[in-house]
Amino acid sequence: MKSRGEVGEVTGFEKLESKKDDNAGFEQDVDDVVKEVKELLLRKRNDYGTENISRFGELGVVIRLSDKLDRLVNLVVKPKLSGKGGNAVNNEPVDDTWLDIIGYGILGLLQHRQLR
Repeated sequence: MKSRGEVGEVTGFEKLESKKDDNAGFEQDVDDVVKEVKELLLRKRNDYGTENISRFGELGVVIRLSDKLDRLVNLVVKPKLSGKGGNAVNNEPVDDTWLDIIGYGILGLLQHRQLR
């Protein structure tokens, strides 16, 4: 049995890289997303403050992340399984949900590191 990341296993990252002409294009795409997530996190922190995350800590982030994953299933998985295509939920772009998931991942890691 091959371990994760061994040659021959497709993890999904290989597919992303192969769609780009070079690594520089892929690197720029990653930089763009990281910048977008950073701006989102800073904007939401300014809007909501810090108590909404710190009140429940890492567990609260896990719960919120779970909610986002449920939304993603409704937006991506259910339409594909039903053959309908498109978003299953109106007015909730898939991009926004992915950005929220990445943001909660960062918040969760920061909360986790504070516990050390």
